[in-house]
Amino acid sequence: MPMDWSKAKRSSISAGSYKNPASASGGATYNHLNSQTSSGYPGQAPFYGVNPTSNISQPSLPARSGYYESHWPLFNADWVQSSSTGNDLVALSTYREDSINKIEIIEGLKSVVDHPNGLTSEGLDFHKRADVNTPLPVTKLLWDPDGTERLIATSDRLCLYEFDPFTSQLVERMTLVNGNSSANFKGQQSYPPLTSFDWNKVSNNIVLTSSIDTTCTIWDLNHPQSPKTQLIAHDSEVFDVQFIKSSKDIFASVGADGSMRVFDLRCLDHSTIIYEPQSTQNTPPPPTPTLNPHSLSSSSSAASAASTMNTSAAEQTVPLLRLAASQVDPYTLATFAYRSPLISILDMRYPGAPTQQLKAHSGSINAIRWAPDRDLLVSVGDDCQACIWDLSKSSPTSTASNNNNSSSSGSGTGAAGAASSSMSGASDTGNMGNNGNVKNGKDGLVQGRIEESPAFYYGDGMTEFNGVTWGRGGEWVGVVGGVGFQGVRLAN
Repeated sequence: MPMDWSKAKRSSISAGSYKNPASASGGATYNHLNSQTSSGYPGQAPFYGVNPTSNISQPSLPARSGYYESHWPLFNADWVQSSSTGNDLVALSTYREDSINKIEIIEGLKSVVDHPNGLTSEGLDFHKRADVNTPLPVTKLLWDPDGTERLIATSDRLCLYEFDPFTSQLVERMTLVNGNSSANFKGQQSYPPLTSFDWNKVSNNIVLTSSIDTTCTIWDLNHPQSPKTQLIAHDSEVFDVQFIKSSKDIFASVGADGSMRVFDLRCLDHSTIIYEPQSTQNTPPPPTPTLNPHSLSSSSSAASAASTMNTSAAEQTVPLLRLAASQVDPYTLATFAYRSPLISILDMRYPGAPTQQLKAHSGSINAIRWAPDRDLLVSVGDDCQACIWDLSKSSPTSTASNNNNSSSSGSGTGAAGAASSSMSGASDTGNMGNNGNVKNGKDGLVQGRIEESPAFYYGDGMTEFNGVTWGRGGEWVGVVGGVGFQGVRLAN
């Protein structure tokens, strides 16, 4: 069900139904634009909203411009600007629990959008260029961070593809399997599913994968004969991994054991648990469904975690499903838990509790992603909304210092320095509305300020969003829901 914005705790934004469009507290109205009947969502136009204190303007595209409709339910997306043609390329993957799934490559060509008020703006028209079949749903896909047309996708194995924009061919170049690898592996044997991976941005020959078999594996694409390193990372399934900004050695992971851990490839004797939230006794335990090893979505991954947990315990561990490392600050991480509408922002220097919690979704969050060069985080969920959070004005270090003092962890001088800075920043809640509060958890740790006003939100009121990606240097956001991919341009 879509979020009832009229009842939401929102200090600076209110939004309503299609007939009652979003409006700011100053009285300005952001009118809905008529939806196209060919969009696949007749009778409901996307709604837009903007926090008036934000420097991000409302999107400049009318409904369904920048829209691509597949014949298959979509799950993942990644966006890149082609180094060969300069055009926008988006890789999409489908999710069906059978033996036929697809990876689709669509291309965005620049267009001019005519608005009802007589103004025009830049738009994109998406068209499919290529597709390939995959035997299993893809858990994640990423373009080469160097901007080339190489693409990696994971399922029960890691596959490296190359797209030729001139022949419209997507060709498989390499397949890597935990415990076995071959550049032209064609076997049909099933392996433990890979839940996620990350492609190192410093050394793009290094790829990190996570698996339900509790391991993380490092691959060197220049030497694919065997894994470079493999380690047991968690006590149960590992759900996500990502390298820290500007590092080829340090990475973080989250899993079904409910912890976020940080590893250094130069010293794998130990890891650091920087976050391990505990559920309360009032939290119902996750269900215990029958596990289908080929069901690889975040929801099914969480279900597999739930099936391994002791549901008789009074206090239940809550799996952490996904994480995102900031592309601006090497110390900042974001994560969310199974069936949770909250996003926790963490500072690695002050482990133990989040520095901030972002609260605007009314349903479970499915995906989060940082902008490539700004302190913007986008989140999508089951409430049919995409929220963009501007964290450039926040001061996570101040709250983090309180966490440090409460938990008696970390360096005394570091905590003192952070505490000193918090004295001037604690009252600066101009972008927090009346929700810039700090709450104490049941363990005594400060749980971080709660931010309830995203800088911008988007939704069509009908489609649950499964995935999200940034495009064009952070000027565009692409959301995946149902059989559609929607590109939304952010005008500054």
